[in-house]
Amino acid sequence: MLAEVKKTNPWLVMGAEIALPGGTRRYSDVPYIQPGVGLFAPKVRAGSWGMISKSISDTRFNLESRETSFELIDTDRSFSRLLEGQLGPSVRRSAATFKLMSPRVAYADARTLFTGVLDTWEQNGLNWILRFRQNDLPLFRETPKLLITPNDFPNADPEVFGQAVPEIWGIHSSVGLGNAGMVPCPLVDSLEYRYLVQRGWAHAVPRVYADDTLVSSGYVILRDNFINGRMYTLIDFASDQGDAVITADVHGYETVGDGSGTLIENPATVLKHWLVNFVWNDVPSGIWLSDSAAPIDTTWFAAAEAYFNALSVKAAIRIASEEEAGRRLDSFCESFQIPAFWTDLGKLAIRPRPIHETSIYKTGRESWIRDFLDDLENSLRLGTESDGILDQLLVKYCHGATAGEFLQTLDLRNPSLDEEATETLDMPWSASYVV
Repeated sequence: MLAEVKKTNPWLVMGAEIALPGGTRRYSDVPYIQPGVGLFAPKVRAGSWGMISKSISDTRFNLESRETSFELIDTDRSFSRLLEGQLGPSVRRSAATFKLMSPRVAYADARTLFTGVLDTWEQNGLNWILRFRQNDLPLFRETPKLLITPNDFPNADPEVFGQAVPEIWGIHSSVGLGNAGMVPCPLVDSLEYRYLVQRGWAHAVPRVYADDTLVSSGYVILRDNFINGRMYTLIDFASDQGDAVITADVHGYETVGDGSGTLIENPATVLKHWLVNFVWNDVPSGIWLSDSAAPIDTTWFAAAEAYFNALSVKAAIRIASEEEAGRRLDSFCESFQIPAFWTDLGKLAIRPRPIHETSIYKTGRESWIRDFLDDLENSLRLGTESDGILDQLLVKYCHGATAGEFLQTLDLRNPSLDEEATETLDMPWSASYVV
C-alpha cells in the first residue's frame, strides 16, 4: 500500500466496514469492488469523510479519544428500516473499520486507518450522519465494581457497607517508614473476627498490626476463600480484637491468581492486568483472563515492560475508592510520565518517553514520535512551549493507604534558572515501600 501511495497517480479508495445487526455493510464514496471481498456500496456522500486524527502530547498525559464520521446516503431507507426494526437497539456500538484500499493491492495489505464502534447518528434529510469512536465505554465506568454489601458480609461492621472492595498490586510495606501497616483492613465478620485485605488472592501478607502494634500470632491469612463465587483475602483472628484498628503490609496480585504465580510489580504489567481483569471485565475468581480479553496492544505493552525492567521501576496501587476508570488510567500515565494512545487497530497502548539512555531506548525525542506515528508519509510537526519552565519540582511518591497520603517527597531544583515556579507531581501508582 505504501508503494501505491508513493506513485505519481495512485489508485486509492476509502471504505468503511460496519458489522451491523443482520450482516456486515461496506460503504465508500465511489462504486468499488475490492477483489476477494466484494462491493463497497457508493453510499458515502462525497466529501463527508471526517478527519481521523492521531496525536499525543509530551507534556500532558490524558488519553485522547479518536473519533470520526461520514454521511450515509439512505435514499433506499435501508439504514432507517434497520433502526425502526426489532434489531434497532443493537445498532449502537456496532464494530466499524475504516480502510484505505486499492484494486492494485491485496485487501490483506489495505491500510487500516481507524477501528472502533458506531457511537451516535443524526438524520440529515434522507441521509444519516454516522459518528464513530474508540471502543472505550469501559473507561467511563467507575472502578472498583465490587462493593462490601450485607449480602456478601452479613456480619460486617455496618460502617463499611457500600465501601469498595480493595484491589491491590505491588508491595505495600511500612518497614522503615514509621507507619505501622500500610493497608487498612476493615472488619467484615464480627462473629468470625475476620478483616478484609483485598479482593482475590494476595501474594503475601507479611505483617499484621493492631493499633500500630505488630501482631505476631493469633491469626491466619485466608486466601482461597470464596463468598458468593468471589475470592477474597482475609485476616482471620482467633479472638475478638475489640475496637482495635487492624492494618497490614501487603504484597498484592500475582500472575496466575491462585498463589502459584509471581508478584506483579512492573508498572506496564500492573496497568495491563487491571485493564484486562477489572476494567473491560470483572473476574469473579482469582484465575486471571488472557490479554486478548481486552483491546490491549500487547506488543506496545511488552516494549514498555522491557523499558521499566531495564530501569528497575516498580509500581504499587491500592484501588479502594470509586473513580472513573479513564481518570485512573490518566493518573497512571501522569505517575510515570508515559502517554497512552489508541492504535489504528483500536487497541490501547502505552509508550514510555525515552528520557533515559538505556540499552533498549537510545532514540531522541523526534525519533520516537516519528516511530509512534508510523503511518503513510505523515509530516511531523513538533511544538515547544516556554510557559512550563520550572525551577522546582516536588515529586510525591510512596502512597500509604492507611495514612491517606504520600509518605515520601523528592525535591528537584535548578538554582541556575531565573524562574520562580514550583509544581507538584503526584505519583499514586509508585512503589509503596522504602528500598
